[in-house]
Amino acid sequence: MLRLKSKITAKDLSYILGIRQQSLNETLQKLEKEGYIVRTPRVMLISLTEKGNEIKPVQHDCLDVLDEFSDEELKQFTSYIDRL
Repeated sequence: MLRLKSKITAKDLSYILGIRQQSLNETLQKLEKEGYIVRTPRVMLISLTEKGNEIKPVQHDCLDVLDEFSDEELKQFTSYIDRL
């Protein structure tokens, strides 16, 4: 998700992933400690670090559906996510 949208709130990410924010926060703490993400206080925006960008993305069957969209369609999809 962070490769599609460079910054996202923990609340929005938990909604998109369909998990409780408390469960997500535990995972985010571990990822931040390992250097894969950075969390910004207050709004709590989450973004990948250089180290996080270097890892090979895990391919999920559900992400393959995005390959069918054009760049313009992906930009439009991203704008919808921003508005949410």
